[in-house]
Amino acid sequence: MAFKLASGTGEQVSTNQTFDNLNSQKSIFIDQAYLSWKAREWLTLSGGRMKNPFWRVTSSDLMWDDDVNPEGFAEQFKLALNERLGLFANFAQMPLDEDSSDNRDQWMFGHQLGANVKVSQQSKWNVAATLYHFKYENLNNFGAAANQEGNTRKTAGSGSSAQTDVLAASFTIVQLTQEFSTKLGSLPFKVHADYVKNVQSNGALGAAVSDQQSGYQVGAILGKAGSAKTWEAAYFYKWLETNAAIADLSDSDFGDGGTNRRGHIFWLAFNPRDYVQVKAKYFNTKVLRTNIPPGADNINRLQVDVSVKF
Repeated sequence: MAFKLASGTGEQVSTNQTFDNLNSQKSIFIDQAYLSWKAREWLTLSGGRMKNPFWRVTSSDLMWDDDVNPEGFAEQFKLALNERLGLFANFAQMPLDEDSSDNRDQWMFGHQLGANVKVSQQSKWNVAATLYHFKYENLNNFGAAANQEGNTRKTAGSGSSAQTDVLAASFTIVQLTQEFSTKLGSLPFKVHADYVKNVQSNGALGAAVSDQQSGYQVGAILGKAGSAKTWEAAYFYKWLETNAAIADLSDSDFGDGGTNRRGHIFWLAFNPRDYVQVKAKYFNTKVLRTNIPPGADNINRLQVDVSVKF
């Protein structure tokens, strides 16, 4: 059993809290609350508001912001074939919104297959392919606490029941993820890469967006800031088209969050103590297509975080 609290405003993609509103009290939310049962050495079953059950790396935020904790059910399998090769599979069934007066409940079904390969004593290669299928994603706006920029949107319903910010495109997303890790001298070195493609046909939305359904991110991390006096440096490049992923689940720090954006990410991190990390992260982003949301909205952002473990 796991239970986790978080600050913020209740958005699914952020636990950040701003000092504002004339010192008014701040909210604490249930960030995780789930049961996990290791039924076999190779099988784990989970249910509730859980830690993301899919294997991900840094570049996987094309699809998932790190702060998203999915709700639903998950089955995780892993099998070591020998000392050099292991296989894994992760499956999830996630209700996105439920309405007792309508039997068209919105769900996401995820299926991931992957492998862990020991290339040499110092080098490893991990790779996975994931399929995400969404059901009734065009019905309403999921009742989401935050709608991020990028996806093609519409108004659904009419009169008092009308909802804005509803997805106009349909989504079945394929994601390919890889991580190669080795050492450069005494320093850990990792190369991450992700590719996403929405394989649904959305030609009815028009030429301006019908071909905007893929994205990729690639980068490298040198060093590892973990124990005292350790550091790391990283660079990533991201390209994420309008309807390549669900904007309301994608990284919220890249630009204004969401999709229809490209750019560079740099960071440096240092641990002065085992329990303290200082990290500076810079985003240089541009909109891919200015004739669709968010328009000509190029954003550069510097984040400085101090993390303390206790």
